[in-house]
Amino acid sequence: MEHYHYNISNSMLQAYLDCQKNKACFYEFYHRYVLKDYQPEPTPAMQLGIWFEYQCTGAMPRSNQVPEPVTLKNGNLSADYKRMLYHIDKFKEIVDNYNIKIVEVGKEIVHDKIKGILDIWCEIDEMPSIIDLKATGQIGNRWEDYGWDDRNFQYSTHVLQPAIYKYLIYKETGYEDIPFYYLVFSTKNTDILFWEVKYLDFDKMCLQVEDLANRLDEFIENSDESSYTPICDYKVCQKCEMNCFYRQEIPKVETKFLKLNF
Repeated sequence: MEHYHYNISNSMLQAYLDCQKNKACFYEFYHRYVLKDYQPEPTPAMQLGIWFEYQCTGAMPRSNQVPEPVTLKNGNLSADYKRMLYHIDKFKEIVDNYNIKIVEVGKEIVHDKIKGILDIWCEIDEMPSIIDLKATGQIGNRWEDYGWDDRNFQYSTHVLQPAIYKYLIYKETGYEDIPFYYLVFSTKNTDILFWEVKYLDFDKMCLQVEDLANRLDEFIENSDESSYTPICDYKVCQKCEMNCFYRQEIPKVETKFLKLNF
């Protein structure tokens, strides 16, 4: 069995869970996270978020290139980027109002194979804390897994990341259940969410993180390429930039059986 070198990140674990739920493609997962011969380009929404984070904290993206905004022909910021100027000022207000001392941005923590990169490692009223910055157009969206809304938060894709970061801090420093905050800014309007994330049972949370990482590690170490089955789903394929043999360019015909009840 071929041996691969990788760290298990939040995005990798979430992608693995999505593949198990048939919401993502194992074949794409294999090339992106295991072989590492494919990496999608940042979408315009991601580029906006990268620029916003750089303006707030000075954090450099993984490309190590200073993010540039999208501008109009006259040199002015495009509407989306101009809208975020309000939030940049609000970020500074929040930092001052809550007595946030930023200690480090882009702090990397690795325990065994599990890896996390903290947007903001800080102190809030002298208490060590983590803040994760988000710029999104999904505030108030309760219908999608990636939406930000009280009504679906428990079932969203945002519940895993705080657990991983809390686990890593605990294992590396001994600090149990470090405060973790999502600071979420809307790219569509002036909405802002500032949520602290807590888990009902910290010890159980740690065991669940370890179990999930171990299951993924075992799957990779004991699988070959044939184990990474392509999903062959039109909707999923349209979001993927890989030009692979299995790509579905048109939807399949699906038969739906119904029964009239009247």
